[in-house]
Amino acid sequence: MAKQLITSTIHTSTPMLGILNINSYPVTATLRLAPFGELANTDTFIIRANTSVYISAPMQVSDEAHAQILSLYVKGYEILIVYPQK
Repeated sequence: MAKQLITSTIHTSTPMLGILNINSYPVTATLRLAPFGELANTDTFIIRANTSVYISAPMQVSDEAHAQILSLYVKGYEILIVYPQK
């Protein structure tokens, strides 16, 4: 299992999630919006991955169908940021 570090930017309260693979083998994780903290259930968001530049489809916190799959190589990492969809 990959380690997760949850934080937000100081000035904008933009939720960020860092995922680190500390294992000696590749890992795959399923991501939803819930680990990013207190997001409004009625708002729509996108997730942007910084290292792979992946941008998710718009989704809501309550929408279980929009789980994202993240794969990390050995010693790999990803920094994910949630943005409200306007």
